[in-house]
Parts: sequence; structure tokens; C-alpha cells
Amino acid sequence: MRNAFDIFSNFFGGPGGRGGMGREQRVQRGPDAQTFTECSLIDAYRGGILDLQLNMQGVCDECDGTGSADGQEHICSACQGHGIRIVRHQLAPGMIQQMQTTCDVCRGKGKVISQPCSVCKGDRVIREDRNYHVVIEPGVGKFFDHVIPGESDQSPDWDAGDLIIHIKESRENNMGYRRRGRDLFRKEVLSLKEATNGGWNRTVKFLDDSDIKLSRKEGISVTTGEVQIIKNKGMPVLHEPGKFGDLYIEYIVILPGKITTPEASHDDL
Repeated sequence: MRNAFDIFSNFFGGPGGRGGMGREQRVQRGPDAQTFTECSLIDAYRGGILDLQLNMQGVCDECDGTGSADGQEHICSACQGHGIRIVRHQLAPGMIQQMQTTCDVCRGKGKVISQPCSVCKGDRVIREDRNYHVVIEPGVGKFFDHVIPGESDQSPDWDAGDLIIHIKESRENNMGYRRRGRDLFRKEVLSLKEATNGGWNRTVKFLDDSDIKLSRKEGISVTTGEVQIIKNKGMPVLHEPGKFGDLYIEYIVILPGKITTPEASHDDL
């Protein structure tokens, strides 16, 4: 005589798959993981290494992802290893409703652990810190993604997805420069005397730690808002060695009695 589980298996598929055909199930791909971080304009210009430490889910090494201290799994006595149970409800005298539900003892796995792993407590997975080193190429965009295949959360139940690191340019540590596309921009403050009479020299540090020489000869004036263009001193063009944008220097003339700050002259861009 066929039991209730056999009957329901024909409709819903038992341990061997729908209709008992024994079709092998494919391991599903797990979800991707995403994180967000920043890199400086200096690193975007020079290139560099971005170090990250992330807390991720990994398969327990102590039990090899079985969750069992002795490596053994036992047939669930509640569902006899099927992972599902048939629940009967009497609706009325002589009328019984049968429903298939996931076994609440083994959570649908058909097997249980009698001796849980001391490290993962039978969960098969643990939280772990992972270290990553992301290469920043000279000339990268202000926003870009770095994808590390198979480094998402891990589980014995799926193939790990990808770790996607979203990177954007930081507003800090820019040495007073900003960029638009491949070009760089900077504001330089001059006193009224310097702007009117000329005869001044100034050295400005650049992103590659070199010096930029700015000057005006005696008698050459500068007006506020005047822009000086220095060719090939902008951002490097990604994957095009030797090719650069331009640097735009905007001069701001401070009138007597007007107060300015380094933040206003360099970072208010």
C-alpha cells in the first residue's frame, strides 16, 4: 500500500526529483556582495594599491562545511529523510485534509546533526575577515567598480557570487586640485599688490610631488578670474601612456579688507 508521502511525491517531486525521475539538481549561484569605499585624487593620478578588510561569510574549515563535529549526518527521524512532512487536519467527521510542509526538525534537508561542530555550532558557515588589495590604475574615473569573482558570501549550498567594490574619488587629500574629465583645476590667491604690480614667483606642489612654477614679470598685472592653462599637466588618460589632460589655474585677487582662508582658495572648487 502506498503511503501519503509516495502519493505527494508524484505531484511535488520527492528526493529523486519531480515524479521520481532522479534528475540531478544544479548548484545555484549565490548572491553578489557589494561594498563602497573611496580613493584619493593622488592615487587616481599616480596609481596605487587600495587595501580593504571586509567581514564576510565563509565555509567553516573545522568541519568542512558539514556542521558536524564527527563529520556525520543522520537521517531525520521526523521525516525519514524526505525533508518534508505530511500534516493531516480533520475538517469534519470523516473529512481529513492532508498538506505537505517542510520538515521543521531538519529544515527540509532530510538529515540532522547529532554532534554539532564546536566552531560553527552546526551552522556550517562562519564570519571571517578577508583582506583585499585593489589596484588603482593611473587615470581611473571618479567612479568605478572593481569586481572580484567568487568572493561573495560562501555557503555549502551555493557557488559563491562576486564581490563588487564600488569606488569613488574622495573629496579629501586632493592638494587643492579638482578634476573634470581629463583636465585638472586649481585656484590660486594673489594679493592686490601682486596682481597689480607683478614681479612675483610661486611654487606649487603637484599631485606627483613635483613642483609647478608660477610667476609674473614686473609690471605684468593679473585680473581676478584670469585663467592660466598649463598643457599636459592634467590627469593621465587611462590606458593611453604618455597622454595627459591640461591644468587650469584660476587666479583670485583679494582686495584689502576681504578675508579668505586656505579652504576658500583651494577646496571651494
